[in-house]
Amino acid sequence: MRWNMGKLFNPRSYSVFKFINTERKDIMSIQPEGEDLRKAVKWISEERKSNPGKNLNQLVEEACLKFDLKPADADFLSRFIIENQA
Repeated sequence: MRWNMGKLFNPRSYSVFKFINTERKDIMSIQPEGEDLRKAVKWISEERKSNPGKNLNQLVEEACLKFDLKPADADFLSRFIIENQA
């Protein structure tokens, strides 16, 4: 039996499959939206208790890297921490 690769691989069906898989990945996410941001705030709070003299900007940068925050979440975290530093 001879295989005709043109019939087996259809670029259109591949793009649909790729779209379905990326959408399914979003649906099957275990963490709720914003969970990383909550974890970052909690982590910074714990770090401030254990190292009170540590620079807040440095803590925010570390939290952004540690929890892989989106740019919008990183901006919010920075403002939130600086406004509530008392």
